[in-house]
Amino acid sequence: MSRLTLIHTQQELVAAVAEKTGRHVLLNAVFDSGAPETIRLNLASPNCSCYSSSHGAQTFSLDEIPFQVLSPAVLLSMSELSGWAANFTFAAEAVGEVSWGQIPQNDPRNDVPLPKLQSVIDQLLEADSLLRELPVETDLYRSYLKHPRSLRLLDGEVMSDAGQDLLANFAQATTCYVQVPELRGYCIQESVREGELGPAGEQFREWFQQACGLSGSAADAGLEYVAYSLRPLRLSGSEFRWETQTQDARRLSIDLLCRFRGQPVWTELKMVGDTWTSSALQQILLYGAMVAGGHQASRLQSYYGAEFEQDRPWLAVVVEDRDDQAFLEDFDQTLRFVQLPAAKKAVQEYFAGIILAKITRLEGQWQISEWHAIG
Repeated sequence: MSRLTLIHTQQELVAAVAEKTGRHVLLNAVFDSGAPETIRLNLASPNCSCYSSSHGAQTFSLDEIPFQVLSPAVLLSMSELSGWAANFTFAAEAVGEVSWGQIPQNDPRNDVPLPKLQSVIDQLLEADSLLRELPVETDLYRSYLKHPRSLRLLDGEVMSDAGQDLLANFAQATTCYVQVPELRGYCIQESVREGELGPAGEQFREWFQQACGLSGSAADAGLEYVAYSLRPLRLSGSEFRWETQTQDARRLSIDLLCRFRGQPVWTELKMVGDTWTSSALQQILLYGAMVAGGHQASRLQSYYGAEFEQDRPWLAVVVEDRDDQAFLEDFDQTLRFVQLPAAKKAVQEYFAGIILAKITRLEGQWQISEWHAIG
């Protein structure tokens, strides 16, 4: 399914226009063999009107359309254009603060946004293709959906097959997700269900938000609260879905955004009763792949740039300590795994490093009982 009405010939334009009414824009229109431009259309019967920066306002019938289309042309209603602007930064920047319903068809204020829209036609086409074809259901995503309690990442001191698969899947996932254009926002706050962190996690989150900071006895141990439940593949509207998937990846959310030494920290939180450290590592690597690269770094800077002194983020796994020998062994093998040169190299291609931390509760206060920042 395309989210764009694509037009390749004049006959297709006539057919498309005949079926529609109201305000639209048409990208890649050409007057008198001039340069391609975006024009405003008001489609009605029996006569329509258009406005272009080059020719001003004109009224025309479908029998005598005063412009040609350059393939591929794109016809968008104002509501469709709003959907693009709500999801993609490049579209929002092109549309700007224009309220098309407030500006008359022949108003010169159209001369600012129309050329900007024409300049992003290739980005519109590319984003529409990505929504249809990008394999967002990566091997890492499918592995995450199994929600294993733990992963055997090491065989003794050597990386296991599962560990090798995790790093290979992370590399493949980043190659996929870095193609996503810069998205707008991370979530609509009202749609985030309280309790996604679980009762214990929500209790910790509320305390963390009020306390603002989490510290420990180690000299460099410490995280500061910034935000929670941010959706890395946030897209709004039923029309904007990743089509090549069986589950809706837009609904995934990263537990916490924290700050460490002035840098962003994408954080996965696991409380008692939840999965273990190795499984949380798989999860934060999936989320990390989704926010890797320059496009989503620009989104982070746009929304939370004032919170950070540096923009190179960390990944982190924070687990509640528990009296379980198997859990403790899993934490230890996960730590040894992320310290391996191959694991460090994979993470540091996009991130400052990875943090593993245990937290404990004492007299209503949380503190870091074990801290490792592997940079």
